[in-house]
Amino acid sequence: MKRELLFVALNLNNLAAMLEEQGDYKGAETLFREALAMRRKLLGEEHTDITVSLANLAYLLQDMGKHNEAEQLYRQALALRRKLLGEEHPEVGTSLHDLGELAYLKGEYDEAEKTHRQAIETYQKSFKPDHRMIHRSRSNLGACLIKLKRYREAEEQLLAGYAGLKAALGEGHAQTQKAVSRLIELYESWGKPEKADPYRALS
Repeated sequence: MKRELLFVALNLNNLAAMLEEQGDYKGAETLFREALAMRRKLLGEEHTDITVSLANLAYLLQDMGKHNEAEQLYRQALALRRKLLGEEHPEVGTSLHDLGELAYLKGEYDEAEKTHRQAIETYQKSFKPDHRMIHRSRSNLGACLIKLKRYREAEEQLLAGYAGLKAALGEGHAQTQKAVSRLIELYESWGKPEKADPYRALS
């Protein structure tokens, strides 16, 4: 019976993700919360599936502009992953990445920089240097450094992030294109618009 109910929770989670993609955030929120509640009832509070549900719901709430609740859930997921998986596990890096993105959206650029650096350090303990997750976080770190007007540091991170994402995912992938748009933002903010021209041609 427990196995069947866990399968129901998984299906609820998958359906919620579909609704989120379609823009039905209210419907998605209801189903994500149901899936989380079911998993907690069946698995208890300390299980890796709980961290997935927490992160899924938090990401949706972030998109809905409910940043404070999203942060609480991201922090719960991070604490649980650290406890269950250890400090060096890549899922800990993913939780740090999530918190860094949220801090950036809230305009907390110092906090975002710190958290993205922690994510990179965590990923580097598990992944090879060319892994896309490392380069995604490098690009995110570069975006924070633009806002902090530390343009030379930003350029270093953004160029490395773009090159790594291009190699791992291809030029047309959404993450690579995001890295391109950040390079354009960098050079425009830095007063070097001519250096943005080659990247405009790629976007």
